[in-house]
Amino acid sequence: MAALGAILIVLGLFLCSMGFRMAKVMFAVMGLLTLGSMTWIALANLRPEAGYSRDSITMICVPVGVGVVGAIAYYLLWTIAMYLTAAFGGFIFAVYIVSWRSDLLIINLIGRSCFLGGMGLAFAILVYFAHRPIMLFVTSFVGSYIIFFGIDCLARVGFIAGPQKLLNSNPRHLVEYEVSKFVYVLLAMIIVMFLFSFVWQFIFNAAIEFGLHVAAAVKGKKAHEEFHEEHESHHHKEVHEEPASGGGGGGGGEGHSNS
Repeated sequence: MAALGAILIVLGLFLCSMGFRMAKVMFAVMGLLTLGSMTWIALANLRPEAGYSRDSITMICVPVGVGVVGAIAYYLLWTIAMYLTAAFGGFIFAVYIVSWRSDLLIINLIGRSCFLGGMGLAFAILVYFAHRPIMLFVTSFVGSYIIFFGIDCLARVGFIAGPQKLLNSNPRHLVEYEVSKFVYVLLAMIIVMFLFSFVWQFIFNAAIEFGLHVAAAVKGKKAHEEFHEEHESHHHKEVHEEPASGGGGGGGGEGHSNS
């Protein structure tokens, strides 16, 4: 758990600081987190009462292995990865909201499932219309969340039990979750870290589009088409903004010769 915690902290710091600017690397990290966590959820819900034959290896190594495959797939299939990344961000945001009570904020199982799935779907749709603000939000929030998830892998104050109880419905391995003052501190610090990261990435990337290839794909263009259009627009702007003093001087010289 200590090694896992350290890795999550490093990945979270990357997402919070450079996730928006380094888009394709960020997609790889999100692929690792998304497929790794989904694999863990599946294994946890299917886990037998006595555990798997090599339980610790299965519960850690298998999700990591699947996550690596996801990282490669997200890196290569970035046009699809953008929507899956946004959906994962909405899902994590929903998990965070529900974790604010010991018996979980939404008690009804069907309502809880609809909320988690609905948030993921909403973010996946919104990213098509507003990819810049959504991706700023997703990179900042997911990064902040996994930083403190990693910290709890080291500190063991009970924060991890929240998503475990929410996502693991295996009756053979029920998880107790109590929102103690330490858990409240971690939940609050996620908000603080998220706000700091969002503001930092917004300012740091003020003149940066969200990945040339990704931005072009959203507009239904090829990356080189987007680049040439921007290049030509800048060129025409420079031509129109040439100082008029040169033209005025030429006119004066012509008048002098006629006289």
